[in-house]
Parts: sequence; structure tokens; C-alpha cells
Amino acid sequence: MKKVTPLIILLATVLFVACRTQSAATGETNTTQHANTGDQDGLSFQTAVVVLDTTETKGIATEYVWMGIHYPGWHVQVQSLVFQDKKPYDVFVVKKGRKKKKLYFDISNFFGKW
Repeated sequence: MKKVTPLIILLATVLFVACRTQSAATGETNTTQHANTGDQDGLSFQTAVVVLDTTETKGIATEYVWMGIHYPGWHVQVQSLVFQDKKPYDVFVVKKGRKKKKLYFDISNFFGKW
């Protein structure tokens, strides 16, 4: 088995960061394709962000990308699964400094689907 050199790891990291920077600079985001935000600010069940992905892996990733874009610098403290009117939601408690918010995601499109 060949040894992975630190140079290869460094080059891969630089390439990854460059691609992410390019996407951010051009305004491309995964959430524009995978979350229906419209008037949805995610601050209540009624205004929950609807995740359009159909697998849990992609859906959860979309939630975190959306939070990173809309709440940069905020950190997830708690993530919980809640049912409201028989519909599944991910509810996150996020914190930045002394501020806390609850963010709601409608996960009915991907809940239970791998």
C-alpha cells in the first residue's frame, strides 16, 4: 500500500476550498435546488424550510448548508425530530454568542428514506 504524502493532502484541500470559493462567488448553492425557501424563514412550523431532497443523507446535508448560508457563525446546539400535525420536522436550536434561535425544517420528502 502506498503512503499518502502530506503534499497530496494539501493539494486536495486547496482544490476543495477553491471549488467552494468559486461556488460562493458565483452565487451557486445546493439549497437553491434542494430547499424551497420562498417566504419560508424557518422560524416556526408554519414558515418551516421545505427540504426537497428525497434521501436522508442529502436532506440533512441541505439543512446544514441552508443554515450555513442564512446563519453564518451560528452553531447547532440541539437537533430534534418533532411531529406537528402528523408531519415530520427537524428542529434545530442554534446559538451565536448569547443569541439563540429555533429553526424548523419540513423533512417529509426525505424522512425515513435512505
